[in-house]
Amino acid sequence: MESNRHYKFRVDNYPLMKQPNEGQELYFGEGLNYKTGKGLALDLYLKDGSRHLIHYSYLIYAEFETKNNLQLVKMFQTTHMIIIKGYRLEVLYEKIKGHNLEYIKESNPTEIAIADDNEPFISEIELDWRSKSGTEK
Repeated sequence: MESNRHYKFRVDNYPLMKQPNEGQELYFGEGLNYKTGKGLALDLYLKDGSRHLIHYSYLIYAEFETKNNLQLVKMFQTTHMIIIKGYRLEVLYEKIKGHNLEYIKESNPTEIAIADDNEPFISEIELDWRSKSGTEK
């Protein structure tokens, strides 16, 4: 099979492959306690210093809800249930839907004073192991 000599692969035709110019905002963002970007897994940073890597391929179901002025994002995995609690979390839920969230971390309650008013704030991350029978331990 002969290749097309006139075809040029142009990186600048694909926005995700472009490198940002100086002063230009990146395609994905980073906040006080999260970083967005394409990935296969979500890294969870907990207040106790532990880290947990949750692979997106095991995500079965996710939901977003508000309870008593606190927002919750629940992620049901085959082996875990993750509950993210905080404020202004709808943007993180949208990023989870597209597997566009690289990491999130719990914040200290005192950090809410320095958080941007439009930025998601994660106050707590619950990570529950599910047994083979499907019930929580």
